[in-house]
Amino acid sequence: MRKMYATAVHSGAWILAVAAVVFSTLPALAAELAPLPTTEELKAAYDAGQYQPLLTKLTRVLNLKGDAAKPYDRVDLELLRANTALQLKQQSLAGASLEEAVKAITPQTPPKLANEVIAMRALVKRSSALAFTPKTDAGKGKPISLTDPAQRKPAMEALLADCKAEVAAKTKAAASSKSLLPIIAGINGIDELRAIEMTAAETDTASQDIAGELASQAASLMDEAMKKFTPRINRIRDDANVLVANPQQQETVTDKKGKKTKAAAKPTTYHKMGLNSNYTRELNAIVDTCQRISSACKDFTRVAPRHATNFKSISDAADQAVKDATEVLNADYKSSVTK
Repeated sequence: MRKMYATAVHSGAWILAVAAVVFSTLPALAAELAPLPTTEELKAAYDAGQYQPLLTKLTRVLNLKGDAAKPYDRVDLELLRANTALQLKQQSLAGASLEEAVKAITPQTPPKLANEVIAMRALVKRSSALAFTPKTDAGKGKPISLTDPAQRKPAMEALLADCKAEVAAKTKAAASSKSLLPIIAGINGIDELRAIEMTAAETDTASQDIAGELASQAASLMDEAMKKFTPRINRIRDDANVLVANPQQQETVTDKKGKKTKAAAKPTTYHKMGLNSNYTRELNAIVDTCQRISSACKDFTRVAPRHATNFKSISDAADQAVKDATEVLNADYKSSVTK
């Protein structure tokens, strides 16, 4: 009897434990089975201040793949998640969401939205303890809250003032540089400045003016580099394709009487000289630099179209140089050939 009682108690405890596990998972299961919220419903939850439930819903939607994700604009929802995270005082999550939003930008992304996420990323990056502290505007040294929507425009305006000063100084130095790297870095800075300016002031006058200071020197240095790279690639290709005779061993044949005679000579075969380590290193450097030039040209054309007259031809030349250098790097130099 005791044994039966103990067994019954044990079974009852096991059933209660299983039930507890099942009931504890019901809320998550119910959330998973609930209909997917629309973008309008997600934004309405933000407006209603339902930040924690909204964060859960956003995570669910942003984890969707394939056809299920098509109704949603990832850039828009990552921005919404960033703003939600700021309201929950989670600045690191806000920064990570904005990084994902910028990565998700495509040519189809509305320009206003693209500018806003780039500007917001810059604002959050330059902030600490959920506040942005300006360096150059009239309110210098006074923190501006990131969690107060009413302070967002003043924060962007203060950020614009800071960035104008920084980018203008870097651009001035880059414009007199004889190296491409400061030029390319300067273009990238103008790209971000333009997004901030469009978000804060709905104009790009300042970024266009700063870009104009860089345009002439940028085009000159890039064009000069391309004039050197193309003939250099051709020279390396010619050297790599020089034919070198393969060594041949003299063969002999033995007749029925055991007499050995020299066999008829076989046609000489050749292999290509190929690339030495210096040539390989040089071609890889050319590919890397030309990719940077092409990307910078495209960035400049997008950021400062008024000053982009010469950049299309330079970009085309850089793309062709990348193609040519890659072909030389990947060519087959080992196969034997005959003349």
